[in-house]
Amino acid sequence: MTEIKLLPHNESGYDDMIKCLEDNQFVSLNRATGTGKSFILLKYLYNNRNKRILYIAPTYQILYQLKVNHCEELGISRFDFKKFDTMIYRNLLGLDMEELASSYDIIVIDEYHRCGALKWGVKIKELMDIIKRKYPNIKVIGTTATEIRYLDHEKNMKDLLFDGVEASRLSLADSILGGILPAPLYINCDLTLLDTIDDLRKRVNKYIIDEKYKEVVFNRLDFLYKKLVYIICENDLIRSCIRENEKYLVFSSTIEKIEEDKKKIKNFFENKDLVEYEVHSLNKRQKNFEILENFRNDKNKTSILYSVDILNEGVHVKDVFATIFCRKTSSPIIYFQQLGRLLSFSKRNDQVVVIDTVGNIRNHHVIYNLYSEVTSRARELIKTDPKNKDRYLKIIDNFRIVDATSKICSEIENLNSELSIEKLIESRLDYDLSILENSNKFSKYLAFVSNTDIRKYYKYLNIDLFKRLKNIDYNEKFKLLDKPEICSLSVEEFVKSLNGFNNLYNLMYRKVKKSFLDVEDFVNNYFKLPTLFYSNSDEFDVALFLNENFDFYSQSEKKYIKSCLQNDYSIYEKICYDVDCEIDYDELFKEIK
Repeated sequence: MTEIKLLPHNESGYDDMIKCLEDNQFVSLNRATGTGKSFILLKYLYNNRNKRILYIAPTYQILYQLKVNHCEELGISRFDFKKFDTMIYRNLLGLDMEELASSYDIIVIDEYHRCGALKWGVKIKELMDIIKRKYPNIKVIGTTATEIRYLDHEKNMKDLLFDGVEASRLSLADSILGGILPAPLYINCDLTLLDTIDDLRKRVNKYIIDEKYKEVVFNRLDFLYKKLVYIICENDLIRSCIRENEKYLVFSSTIEKIEEDKKKIKNFFENKDLVEYEVHSLNKRQKNFEILENFRNDKNKTSILYSVDILNEGVHVKDVFATIFCRKTSSPIIYFQQLGRLLSFSKRNDQVVVIDTVGNIRNHHVIYNLYSEVTSRARELIKTDPKNKDRYLKIIDNFRIVDATSKICSEIENLNSELSIEKLIESRLDYDLSILENSNKFSKYLAFVSNTDIRKYYKYLNIDLFKRLKNIDYNEKFKLLDKPEICSLSVEEFVKSLNGFNNLYNLMYRKVKKSFLDVEDFVNNYFKLPTLFYSNSDEFDVALFLNENFDFYSQSEKKYIKSCLQNDYSIYEKICYDVDCEIDYDELFKEIK
């Protein structure tokens, strides 16, 4: 029998887990990404290899790494086990949980924060309830680095699934202070600001009619663009962080964006010879495994691995020197997971580098909070543990946050606010109204164009602009022009219709935002999207507003709504929410009728 010896911090975690399992059926293991949770689990599973084991994880990559890479590192074989089955979460959907529970003695739920997801969360809860009621001898172990679902009303999955039972905890700060994980040099170099400037150019070109004003704005944008390019390309710190023969991991947002990301970050690497790899869902599973192995084994080359979702959690690549964020995320969990890919245990580096090219640092305070916690506690430890003073001083020196683009970001954001669509359209309407008010100075063609503009953008009319519109006598000046329909309202009626908002667009936007929160609350309470069919009055009201105003939602909101739409929903609703489906016109007619 192979005796598995773990690193000291993991041996301690293993002992804590064994002790906790003596008194509890369900236990959680909550330890920072990259500290070796999988090795703790494998030692426990190996020591119980004669039992029936099920290991559930979010992705096949995690399972492959566990049963191949990690087993090999520990000197054991997956064939040593009596029964060691693995499964990804989505495969639970078609299974009978009663039958599943009766088939195993030990069940591991890896990255258990994922169990708050709408689809398989219900199946996991069903499985846990069956085990509690009927199978007191089954042990269930859950692991995660982040048990809080921050964007899901901050659900604490440890409390919901494991009744708060925690076998072991090792925070990211403790891992860095203990020398388990390296301290990061975090550089914010926001390349998305270049896209913001390009978007502003398009916006100005679309909405500003006055050519002189347009030229002034373009000059301001050109100045900011050149300034930003200089900061990015001439930054000595960034240049010093790009070394020969190192491994770099790039997180891209979509497969389509990989080529775009390659172009953006090529300035960092200047003329270095690069070996590039890509892992994503368009590759077959085995191909992704092979690419990861090739990247891991690539020695003495400057190698870059581009990843879309494959490496967000659970999968570790040793000896990565720097991570480059090209994926913008509002999720603290994804942010932590991506950061954790770099901080995986490695004695080779005392410091690793994060280059944030999408401004994630502005969406999350976690890196600042982590810096504050690590440095303040390191200073305390210098006093209480003076023999390790040099190590703590080195951690303080290595952990740095450098915000290379924050100042120019503020300038661009101010200009972005000044040139908001709402303000540009108000300025345009002011220009249009001036032409109509002084029609004797302009051609009939310009009057026609201006009137068309007003009919198109009437939702942006504020009270002052509406009053000016009302004062224009169309009967006298523009007998051939169609008067905007909004003119049918009196000033008092228009003011009342705004309900305190600046214009009709803001009123509708606020309603849509509120309705999306109502939809989220409904889904969280009932585990389904509100439907127009066979629903009570409250559900019908939420569904009706959602149905009628779907086009007003953002792309991310639309994506969420479509992800909650189940197969048994009506054809009518699937069409309204832009879901690809076969259309049975007889059934559709019945639904509409």
